[in-house]
This record gives sequence, structure tokens and C-alpha cells, in this order.
Amino acid sequence: KTYTIHSNGMKIKNYGDFYKLINDKRMKSLLNIVTHSTIEKDLLEKEFSTYDDKRPEAVEIIFEFEKAAYEKHPELKELLTPERKFDFRALLEELQAKSDLSQIDARYLSQIRNAFNHSAYPRNLKITSNIPEIAQEMVNIFRITDPYKKGKK
Repeated sequence: KTYTIHSNGMKIKNYGDFYKLINDKRMKSLLNIVTHSTIEKDLLEKEFSTYDDKRPEAVEIIFEFEKAAYEKHPELKELLTPERKFDFRALLEELQAKSDLSQIDARYLSQIRNAFNHSAYPRNLKITSNIPEIAQEMVNIFRITDPYKKGKK
């Protein structure tokens, strides 16, 4: 599929900014989510800016999710040993086994975590928002899906 990035009145001296934008590591994964073949440059820049702003928030809520899981199930701390690297997938599988998390919710949490940790957008996640609100929706989905968020059991 071919995509067009549209910009009104762009000056030649700003073509370097355009080149930087289209070569952003996140571009390929973002285009898999976008439903339009023409994208406004300003909206694309705003999306990437929002993503950058939301990344620390995403890392924080992911950390809080992991912390709450270990507080609720202290026996899961055996997954954390000096010999073994932390494995988020293993944690999610254990939480599914304990019926704290559905398979679909685990997939959402995993995809959003991996996306923010690897400077990308989720590959197989249904995002209903469009540019420039995709990164915000990713954070919202994680918050909604988190079984340990405040107010949930």
C-alpha cells in the first residue's frame, strides 16, 4: 500500500524535517494501524510527539501493574531470580492461570508494553482512534485492561 504525507506550504529548507519524520522507526508500525492513505504531516508530528510524551506514563503504569501483580501473588517472585531475566510473558501466563487475566487482556497488555518498550506501535491490536490520538488510546487500553488498577479487585 502507498501512503502520502501531505503538508501545505512546506519550504525547501524544512525538507530535512520531513526526511527525519518518514524515517522514524515508529513509522512502519504506525502505518499498519492507519486507515487513510493520505496523512497530514502536522498530525503525524503531533502523534509522534504525543507518543514521546506518553511513553514515561506508559512505563509507569506498566511498572505499577507488575508491582501489583507481585503484591497480590508473592509466590510469583520466584519468576525473578538473578539467573533469569524478567519475562513479562511468563508473568502474564501465570496471571492467566490464576484467572486474574483473560487471554485477550494479556495480549493487549503485552502488545502495548512491547510497543512502548521497542519504539513501535502494536502490530495486532485493534485501535479505533486515528492520528494524532493513537498513543493516548494505547495508554487508555492498558489502564482499562489492568486488573489491578485502583477500584478493581
